[in-house]
Amino acid sequence: GAGGIYFAGGGIICPTCRQTKKYVGEQIADVGLKEISNLQVLLKGDWRTVNEFNLDESERKKLHKLIYEFVVFHSEKKIMDWTLPESIKT
Repeated sequence: GAGGIYFAGGGIICPTCRQTKKYVGEQIADVGLKEISNLQVLLKGDWRTVNEFNLDESERKKLHKLIYEFVVFHSEKKIMDWTLPESIKT
């Protein structure tokens, strides 16, 4: 099964922990290996790698949603949505 990103805990959690956290009402973003891999490229890549990173529209939307929800959770206030730069769109 899919794991998740536990915003309050700051990281990726296993499927069992994801179910437990969701059951008690914690905010968890469901992710699979593809989303985790894409996040790793953005987090670990240099600017050239990030600039040349290509995603299809579906992957771009998932990644954007994860990043946006993470930022909103940790800012503790409403933040207007933004779009990813053209360079990492398809």
